[in-house]
Amino acid sequence: MSNRYHTIFWGVILGASCLAPAYGSEVGRLRAEVRTLQAQVRHLERRLGACVAARPAPAAPAATPAPPARASKATPSPSRHLGPPRQQTRSDIWRHEWQRLRRHMSERQVRALLGRPSRALMLGGKPVWYYDYGTLGNGSVAFGADRRVLAWQTPPFGSWW
Repeated sequence: MSNRYHTIFWGVILGASCLAPAYGSEVGRLRAEVRTLQAQVRHLERRLGACVAARPAPAAPAATPAPPARASKATPSPSRHLGPPRQQTRSDIWRHEWQRLRRHMSERQVRALLGRPSRALMLGGKPVWYYDYGTLGNGSVAFGADRRVLAWQTPPFGSWW
């Protein structure tokens, strides 16, 4: 190889080795983001299924229209929240699902509540499921030999409870 090509070759190799750590960290960040998005999709699919199942059957049309209600000057009760409703975040919803987790639940009940785990391992002959919520945190559920919940570690979801 000529001296010129030799220099170019080693320059390319050196440049690629300098870029590799930056590329690797970007890949890791993108993988975490994909896991977060997958968890969000699973959660939305569960919520949609619950909404469809709970939707009441359409009511038959009334034979005669109801008379218009009179305007009331009553003041709202103090227990009623005034203003627009608070928007629920995905971490609020996930936090609520983890709060519903109980000892002795079956694997099927846990999967229905939390969705498919990100990873499932066997530790000491007993299954442990891991849930990854990206930057919001991680959680785990440990099962006993009877495949019922023994303990769990709730994700922090990025804020204090």
